[in-house]
Amino acid sequence: METCITPLPEVSSSDEVAGGALEKWPERAFAIPPRISSSSIPGITDEKFQEDNELWKDRVTHYKHIISSLTQGRY
Repeated sequence: METCITPLPEVSSSDEVAGGALEKWPERAFAIPPRISSSSIPGITDEKFQEDNELWKDRVTHYKHIISSLTQGRY
């Protein structure tokens, strides 16, 4: 599990957001996180994040078709 967790970058003041400010919800669900767009996570690029996001959107759509209660918010 430790390899999945990346430490937040240091900040110079308490006003700064470690890792960068996030988008507001619901835009945040599909926005590229600041730590990825700033290249502070080795091996993860904007393009790779977008590809992964599209893959998960396809999977969720598939499961919504076969499990009808998901579309009604009952899960």
